[in-house]
Amino acid sequence: DVDFESLVHIFGVKLLDLLGYRPELTRCTQCLRGIIAPHAVIDVRAGGLICRECAPQKLPEYAHTISDAAIKYLLLALDEHFETLKNYRFGTIELSEFKKIARQLLEFQLHKPLTALDAFKGL
Repeated sequence: DVDFESLVHIFGVKLLDLLGYRPELTRCTQCLRGIIAPHAVIDVRAGGLICRECAPQKLPEYAHTISDAAIKYLLLALDEHFETLKNYRFGTIELSEFKKIARQLLEFQLHKPLTALDAFKGL
């Protein structure tokens, strides 16, 4: 089952989508070609994924590689209902990566750190 902290991050990602800030997770934000995994980069300032060919050699602080599992988790979080998501089982590493990316997406759009999310750790 998905823990409460993860549900809070899922809610945040869904809220961004409703507000018109859905990250691009199927095409490169630079060249618009479909993403061929693995080794994609997520760049919150660019609004989503960047393919290997378009990604800079040295990634800026707001961009980092993203696993296929984390991309899948983000897509599920955006497109599935909470009731459905509660039944998914993800590994600890994928869940941690998802939460990190969700937080970065939220903080970028809000232009400030989300210290309130720390209150949900371990719930």
